[in-house]
Amino acid sequence: MSEIKIQNYNTSFNLKLKKYINKFWSKNHIFSKKNNIFNFQYKNNNHHFSFFLATIKNELVGLQGYINYEKYNKFDHKQIFLALWSVKPMAPIGVGLK
Repeated sequence: MSEIKIQNYNTSFNLKLKKYINKFWSKNHIFSKKNNIFNFQYKNNNHHFSFFLATIKNELVGLQGYINYEKYNKFDHKQIFLALWSVKPMAPIGVGLK
């Protein structure tokens, strides 16, 4: 079995992410069409994204987004909301819940 690699999203995965969302999350989802909407939701002030990818041999097999509570609230709560969690149906155990 190949190793599962968990990594932060970066824009080099943009096309793969759009195809994955369209195929495994929701056909014609706004995130698979509009970069600016995805960036608004997940891009942080430091130009990093609040989004993780699970890959095997550079193939996207799962993803997990999260949103910092501080993005929408000025209080210092240090909390996050989990968002857009998806794993391919045939992904190996350990990528998501089975």
